[in-house]
Amino acid sequence: MNSSSLDTNLCSHLLREGRELLGLQVGIVSKIYDSNYELIAIDDVVDEFKVGDVLNLDETYCRDVVENGKTIALTEIKGKPGLVDHPLYAARALEAYIGVPIFVGGAVWGTVNFSSMTQRSKKFTAAETALVEAYASLISESIKH
Repeated sequence: MNSSSLDTNLCSHLLREGRELLGLQVGIVSKIYDSNYELIAIDDVVDEFKVGDVLNLDETYCRDVVENGKTIALTEIKGKPGLVDHPLYAARALEAYIGVPIFVGGAVWGTVNFSSMTQRSKKFTAAETALVEAYASLISESIKH
């Protein structure tokens, strides 16, 4: 996977800013290819993930973002039928998540997402969702074709 065309400084800045503004523990930019979810950039306070980690896309919440091509926001997963059975929840028990597709050339290139292993006390606002969607647009525009 060639990620050298990605502006990693921009990603680092957006992930730190977004993580702090949203009050979440982890911010990730991922590249999706085949059935793989590769972590391209990360800002986290839990030291759970590393740049270069490759997961099976089906074992991530981003699977639904990629399949639907739209934003998904979850603020409490524990106790929700279907969600607690998700492979990622079994492995890492993320309780809050917002993910947005990054489009390049009309196709989903990857995702920008923020998550936390603790529940978020309030739903994501429209402004917060728009912010993460703006991050995805900025990252998309920074990718050199």
